[in-house]
Amino acid sequence: MLGLALAIALRRRTGGWVAPAGFYVVWAVGMYVLMPPNPDPVELSDAIVRPFRALSLAGLVILWAALSASLALLGGSRFTGGGLRRLTASPADRRS
Repeated sequence: MLGLALAIALRRRTGGWVAPAGFYVVWAVGMYVLMPPNPDPVELSDAIVRPFRALSLAGLVILWAALSASLALLGGSRFTGGGLRRLTASPADRRS
């Protein structure tokens, strides 16, 4: 929730999604750098590790791309003129 509030505040201040996306990249890199080392050394062949990492990354990219695209398509009709359209009909709309 805090991240969403920060992203919305940055978007309003800068007028776009570049600042929130940049903040997220900096945050993710910082979390990766601050992670403690693995205490259990595991010896695996690069022939196993590299394809696994590549397939894992590809799976995550496909998952988030599909999720983003489907939410954009489903939620795209909710936006009109930069604001949210009313989700419920007003009393005046119900009479007609």
